[in-house]
Amino acid sequence: MAEDKVPVPQKRIFLDGFYLNYPATDIAYRGVKYLRDDLSGDETKVFFNQARVKGAADFEDEHERNYRIIYKSGIYSLELRS
Repeated sequence: MAEDKVPVPQKRIFLDGFYLNYPATDIAYRGVKYLRDDLSGDETKVFFNQARVKGAADFEDEHERNYRIIYKSGIYSLELRS
């Protein structure tokens, strides 16, 4: 029998004019903090706009952790990437 994956709870934040859903994990929150605290609002908006136009926008924080903002059906979501 295959193991059932337990879904990770999601959180939501309003960031520079956009709602962003993200996994309720420490590593995902670090990506949110990077967007919120380390980039200007104009820099952050570039990632949201690219995600809206292209479907996704990749970024890396100062510790070389990799993230992706996905835009689908009017919803922005943050995910970790390897």
